[in-house]
Amino acid sequence: MKKTPVTVSVGSLNDDIAALAAKVYRTLMDGPRLVWADDDGKVYSGEAGDRHGVPPSWIAGTFAFGQAADDIEGDLLALRRERSKDWIID
Repeated sequence: MKKTPVTVSVGSLNDDIAALAAKVYRTLMDGPRLVWADDDGKVYSGEAGDRHGVPPSWIAGTFAFGQAADDIEGDLLALRRERSKDWIID
Protein backbone atom coordinates (compact mmCIF):
# COMPACT_ATOMS: atom_id res chain seq x y z
CA MET A 1 0.00 0.00 0.00
CA LYS A 2 1.24 3.49 -0.87
CA LYS A 3 1.94 5.72 2.14
CA THR A 4 0.10 9.05 2.31
CA PRO A 5 2.49 12.02 1.93
CA VAL A 6 3.28 14.14 5.01
CA THR A 7 0.83 16.82 3.85
CA VAL A 8 -1.78 16.37 1.15
CA SER A 9 -4.46 18.68 -0.27
CA VAL A 10 -7.87 17.01 -0.06
CA GLY A 11 -10.22 19.67 -1.39
CA SER A 12 -11.97 22.86 -0.40
CA LEU A 13 -14.38 23.94 2.34
CA ASN A 14 -16.72 24.83 -0.56
CA ASP A 15 -16.88 21.17 -1.65
CA ASP A 16 -19.72 18.85 -0.70
CA ILE A 17 -19.01 18.05 2.95
CA ALA A 18 -19.72 14.30 2.64
CA ALA A 19 -17.37 14.00 -0.35
CA LEU A 20 -14.71 16.06 1.42
CA ALA A 21 -14.98 13.90 4.56
CA ALA A 22 -14.57 10.79 2.39
CA LYS A 23 -11.36 12.23 0.91
CA VAL A 24 -10.09 13.01 4.42
CA TYR A 25 -10.96 9.48 5.55
CA ARG A 26 -8.88 7.96 2.75
CA THR A 27 -5.81 9.78 4.11
CA LEU A 28 -6.21 8.07 7.51
CA MET A 29 -5.02 4.65 6.36
CA ASP A 30 -1.45 5.36 7.48
CA GLY A 31 -2.33 6.76 10.89
CA PRO A 32 -3.93 9.76 12.58
CA ARG A 33 -4.00 13.00 10.59
CA LEU A 34 -4.38 16.69 11.43
CA VAL A 35 -6.90 18.36 9.11
CA TRP A 36 -7.04 22.11 8.48
CA ALA A 37 -8.10 24.75 5.94
CA ASP A 38 -5.96 27.70 4.86
CA ASP A 39 -7.10 31.30 4.25
CA ASP A 40 -8.42 30.32 0.81
CA GLY A 41 -10.50 27.45 2.23
CA LYS A 42 -8.23 24.75 0.80
CA VAL A 43 -8.31 21.69 3.05
CA TYR A 44 -5.17 19.75 3.93
CA SER A 45 -4.40 16.55 5.81
CA GLY A 46 -1.03 16.20 7.53
CA GLU A 47 0.61 13.81 9.94
CA ALA A 48 -0.78 14.17 13.47
CA GLY A 49 1.62 15.26 16.14
CA ASP A 50 2.97 18.06 13.95
CA ARG A 51 0.99 21.30 13.73
CA HIS A 52 2.69 22.09 10.39
CA GLY A 53 2.82 25.77 11.44
CA VAL A 54 -0.97 25.92 11.23
CA PRO A 55 -2.78 28.56 13.33
CA PRO A 56 -5.27 26.97 15.77
CA SER A 57 -8.21 28.75 14.10
CA TRP A 58 -7.50 26.85 10.86
CA ILE A 59 -7.72 23.38 12.43
CA ALA A 60 -10.77 21.14 11.89
CA GLY A 61 -9.39 18.37 14.09
CA THR A 62 -7.23 15.29 14.36
CA PHE A 63 -8.82 12.16 12.96
CA ALA A 64 -7.94 8.46 12.98
CA PHE A 65 -8.91 5.46 10.86
CA GLY A 66 -12.17 3.98 12.14
CA GLN A 67 -13.56 7.33 13.24
CA ALA A 68 -17.18 7.89 12.26
CA ALA A 69 -17.65 9.80 9.01
CA ASP A 70 -20.29 11.91 10.80
CA ASP A 71 -17.59 13.18 13.20
CA ILE A 72 -15.37 14.26 10.34
CA GLU A 73 -18.26 15.84 8.45
CA GLY A 74 -19.43 17.69 11.57
CA ASP A 75 -16.00 19.14 12.28
CA LEU A 76 -15.49 20.18 8.65
CA LEU A 77 -18.93 21.79 8.57
CA ALA A 78 -18.23 23.67 11.81
CA LEU A 79 -14.94 24.93 10.37
CA ARG A 80 -16.67 26.01 7.14
CA ARG A 81 -19.31 27.93 9.11
CA GLU A 82 -16.68 29.63 11.27
CA ARG A 83 -14.40 30.44 8.35
CA SER A 84 -17.21 31.68 6.10
CA LYS A 85 -17.55 34.67 8.42
CA ASP A 86 -14.14 35.79 7.13
CA TRP A 87 -15.31 35.55 3.52
CA ILE A 88 -18.37 37.79 3.93
CA ILE A 89 -17.78 41.49 3.39
CA ASP A 90 -20.07 43.85 5.31
